[in-house]
Amino acid sequence: MKIKKKIVCFTPWMRFNNLRYESILPEIYIYMHVHKYQISKLKFIGGLHYYLWTFLKYKYFYPKYLRKFSQTYDILYTFQYDQIPFWPKEKEIILDLDDPVFSDKEIEFINYPNVKTLIVSTDYAKLKYESLGIKIPIVVIYQGVKGDMEYQVNPDVNQKVIIGYHAPTLSTSLDNPSLYRNGVDNLDLFVEALDLLDDTYKDKITVSLIGKASPSVLQLAKNNKFIKLEGLVASNEVMNYVNKFDIGLYPRTFILPSGRLSIKIVQYMMLGKPIIATKLSETEIVNNTLSGIICEDASDFSKALAELIDNKNMRDKFGNNGREFAKKYFLLETTINQYKSFFLNYLSIV
Repeated sequence: MKIKKKIVCFTPWMRFNNLRYESILPEIYIYMHVHKYQISKLKFIGGLHYYLWTFLKYKYFYPKYLRKFSQTYDILYTFQYDQIPFWPKEKEIILDLDDPVFSDKEIEFINYPNVKTLIVSTDYAKLKYESLGIKIPIVVIYQGVKGDMEYQVNPDVNQKVIIGYHAPTLSTSLDNPSLYRNGVDNLDLFVEALDLLDDTYKDKITVSLIGKASPSVLQLAKNNKFIKLEGLVASNEVMNYVNKFDIGLYPRTFILPSGRLSIKIVQYMMLGKPIIATKLSETEIVNNTLSGIICEDASDFSKALAELIDNKNMRDKFGNNGREFAKKYFLLETTINQYKSFFLNYLSIV
């Protein structure tokens, strides 16, 4: 095979990457050269690396390295739309946006003449960009996760119902939002739902929380012995933990831009976990696939917890519905094949 054009990707790389790109990039190395700004796994050094990237990318990293790469490569493949102005206008760009924001600046950069293709992960995002005047080809490639047969379930020895949630950070409104992803993973609604849950149910459950716990969440676990803090784990290890859940939670109240497909929900579905989620744009799929219960508030969330804790048949039904849908649309193998097909066509490999 001969590749007529050469592609480069320049991205920060750390232990806790976006799982989509962490899974995809190794499978498409044949089509491009990936240059990583490696962020250390060591907490202090990694923090320093990330700080330097954040504050120097516009003044140093983008101007220096993208200019350098443009002398060797024909096409920039990027996940960061803010790299677009730093790539030569006469050379092509493929933009891949898993988490679109639809901001004026994002739209302005996508409309640069050298941006030739936009990749998104939902049909909604495609329609939204088209409604905002984006004229270039928009390719939809869904999220993909590995199938459940590759994971081992470790049943709870006490036969308790394991209720779980994972996020990079775990916080409540008692914490400083700026230190915990600006409150994206705020657990206030879930904490309120637990307070409303009858104490008899708390003897039947283990709540498994995966992520960096804030001081208030550490105190919450200290006060409630049924809450188990698993700590922050690497993105490629999360599915092993999720597979131990009996119920997958999505208690977010933070409103993200529409057009995103939550990897958490895809993971729950693929592993056959019934879902209890708040009513948000990214949780509509739970309703559409009959894979769980959507809740308006903490009272609804508490009632849903009680219902699924008591009813294994309902858990199994929701879980099976989600798994069947996920196996049809969200298998990682399918996603990888779609990326390979895209690059084969784009590069005109002969």
